[in-house]
Amino acid sequence: RTKVIRLPVGATQIKVSFKVLAGPIVKKVDRQNPKQPWVREPNGVYPVDVFDFDIGDGVDAVFVVCGTPVRSYVHKAWDFGREQTIPPRSWEWWDGPENDRISLLPNANEIRDRLKIIEDMNAFVRLS
Repeated sequence: RTKVIRLPVGATQIKVSFKVLAGPIVKKVDRQNPKQPWVREPNGVYPVDVFDFDIGDGVDAVFVVCGTPVRSYVHKAWDFGREQTIPPRSWEWWDGPENDRISLLPNANEIRDRLKIIEDMNAFVRLS
């Protein structure tokens, strides 16, 4: 299931993590390793997978969460809004051709329709 989250213009210090329904917070895996093993800190703790963005403007990140409810992980992650001249961040990883990444982007018409519904609801609330 795809979830689209729009950030307000000027949003800063954004942190993204995931919690699976009926499961724990998603822990970090080594996406660069083909087997994607769980990351384990020297003290034995498995850290939460957190994605940081200093500035939200221009971010168009897609995350693919896989696994079972109790062993979920972010399998793929990519920021489509990142300038092509800037190298991928350490958390960005996507195996396969770019078309695979693009196919997961939400349909622009679907987003426009959802935003229109939200605008209509907000207008109704202001009138009430």
